[in-house]
This record gives sequence, structure tokens and C-alpha cells, in this order.
Amino acid sequence: MKIQSYNITPDQYYYMLSIHKKISLNTKMFDLEAIRDKLIKLELISFNKTYSITDDGIKVINDIDLYYKKKTIQKNKKLMGDDFESNVKKYREMFPAIKLPSGKLARNNVKTLTENFKWFFATYDHTWDKIFKATKNYVNEYMKKDWQYMKTSQYFISKQDKHRVKVSDLADYCDLINEGIQTNEDFFRENIV
Repeated sequence: MKIQSYNITPDQYYYMLSIHKKISLNTKMFDLEAIRDKLIKLELISFNKTYSITDDGIKVINDIDLYYKKKTIQKNKKLMGDDFESNVKKYREMFPAIKLPSGKLARNNVKTLTENFKWFFATYDHTWDKIFKATKNYVNEYMKKDWQYMKTSQYFISKQDKHRVKVSDLADYCDLINEGIQTNEDFFRENIV
């Protein structure tokens, strides 16, 4: 474990983070005196009226943070594909850059969308190509309705219902493509000879 490579425990690292990010801790959970003593001996924190992170402590925090960010990116690539970052951005751009009649922005930020897609890819077996087709169908359908009742880019991927169960309109639209069901646009078009 990366944290242990610095001869500290997860609790000690968590304490360092709490000082660095100015987060208050539930002190009943930890033996703060032992944690502080060890971190002072390692010169990762110092005490001068208050506890603070030393330069070495900041280096440790940054190194551990970078390590786990790389691990997260590797996991995301395995789950969502090597080019998931550009695909998430492409998906986001498919939504209009407007405020919907509901008052919410149609496009959500990339980080939020990435988290939702992690859940989506862990739950469903759809490709990015299918996601793009389904999203195009969805956006076109609601554009014709002047965006009335359209979900945001985040909620189209997943949203919890009143029973706290995650549901996905995107998965439903992907299933329509799998089943060969035509979109409303195609269904109501008449062929005139």
C-alpha cells in the first residue's frame, strides 16, 4: 500500500489531510496523541501553537494523491475504455449549451458525468457508439419539444427514483436501438409515393 511505504498508517495520513485541508475530525475515533507524536518524529507535521504540515508532509500528501489518481484513471480506462475522457466530453457536447425550462443547465460538468458513466458501464453492457446514437435520438426528440421535460446530461445517464433505486433513461434508449425499434421521428414519418 502506498501510504505504508512512507511508514505511516491510514489514520496518520487521514490526520495529515485533515490539517492540510482544514477539515475537523471526530477525535473520538483516533488516538490523536500517538498519531501526532509519530508524525512529528517523522517531520511530516510540526507544532507551533497549532499543528501544521511541513514541506515534507506536503510532498507525501501530493505523492500519495498522485498515485491514487493514476490508479483511478487506470480503473476508469479498464471500465470505460482508453478514450473515455474524450468520449465523456463528446457526450457532454451533444447536449445543448442552454438552461432547460426546468431551470437546470442541460450540460453537467465532466467530472460528474464521468462518475455517472462509471456506474453506467459497471451496470450495463453498451458501447460508446450506441450511447452516442441513443443520446442523439434523445436530444433530437426533446429539441422538437422546445426542451420541455428534458433531463440534464447527468440525469439522462442515471437518476435515483423515489425508492432510491438508480434508473437510466440512457440504458432504455440504448435498448431501443438493440431491439431495432424506431425512434418517434421515424415512426410517425409517412412514406408518400
